[in-house]
Amino acid sequence: MTTPQKNATIKRAGQTRKYIFIGCILLLLSAIFLTPAAGKRYALTDASSRKTLALYGSIPCLTRDQFDYGREIIRGLDYNSQRIFRKICLLPGITFATSMQSWRVLLKTHLSFEQVLAFEEWSDLDGVDLPLALQALPQLADLSYETGRAFRSYLELPDISPRHSLKTIPLLNGLKDVNKRAVQGLITIQDIDGVKALDGMISLARLIDHQARAADSYARIHDMTTETM
Repeated sequence: MTTPQKNATIKRAGQTRKYIFIGCILLLLSAIFLTPAAGKRYALTDASSRKTLALYGSIPCLTRDQFDYGREIIRGLDYNSQRIFRKICLLPGITFATSMQSWRVLLKTHLSFEQVLAFEEWSDLDGVDLPLALQALPQLADLSYETGRAFRSYLELPDISPRHSLKTIPLLNGLKDVNKRAVQGLITIQDIDGVKALDGMISLARLIDHQARAADSYARIHDMTTETM
């Protein structure tokens, strides 16, 4: 026989189990629906995006809204564009306004990995600023694989001007691949400089295939000099 007191105890226990069950359901729903949404909204999940966001966050005087806006843009950039933007963040004069200019360029200018490498090496030259970098991106997008390799070889020479180096791109693009490889050989000559290299490119442009291959091999001979070449 149950007493009123015992019935009340059973009722309270049933209510407690009911609340515990409802609480578990709510926690489960939170895990399913809330956590992914929060993660999607606030977190950048891949290493490249996080690294890019960290550099962007180091830009002076960013507001919270500007930081959040940049995070969403960075999320939409592909890996190559993120690498380029990281280099842009290191250039003098970077601000939120100039970041927006660079995003507009990057979203319509898709560079290959070889072109990204060319930009990274080019942007390390003394005298590169943000306006020049934004002008350079569409020009570097015209580099073929072999042109990119020849251009990067040219950038390794001493006293190369970033603005002047961009003017070699149309010349290199006009060469056959065999002539571009000859340019890479030319750059290996020990006493070569920017002026001599440019003169050499013009000469190499006139060579037919077997001559260009011979010039490439000849230039790579140990202790070769520009005078002998």
